[in-house]
Amino acid sequence: MRSLDALVRKDMTNAAAKPQTPREYLDAGDAAFAAGDKAAGSRLFWKAVEATLIGLAESNGFDLSRNTLSQVARAIDEKQGLEYHHLGGLSTGQCMKHNGDFDYMGPNELEMAISGVRKFVLKHA
Repeated sequence: MRSLDALVRKDMTNAAAKPQTPREYLDAGDAAFAAGDKAAGSRLFWKAVEATLIGLAESNGFDLSRNTLSQVARAIDEKQGLEYHHLGGLSTGQCMKHNGDFDYMGPNELEMAISGVRKFVLKHA
């Protein structure tokens, strides 16, 4: 039986072949956290943020071959008159990605990041 982490890596490599919605990534991340796999859960929560921002980029007419997710988040914030809302969501998602790689977050920090990602994704996905 393959580990959850191996399945996540495989899923992330085959993302083009089998796209998932931001909410599906959240559900998979929740399952990984419930199974005690913080690395996989963190990476899946990052994928939820990434998928959310990609959807926002497409719906706002941004070409991702010419714009980074950071540029998209910043531009949407400016367009909507928000101060660092989308950019903050991206930043929290990137922290989750790095936590998946380096396991640096303590329990309280991880709990706050999980909550922040969930709120961001559910509001915009």
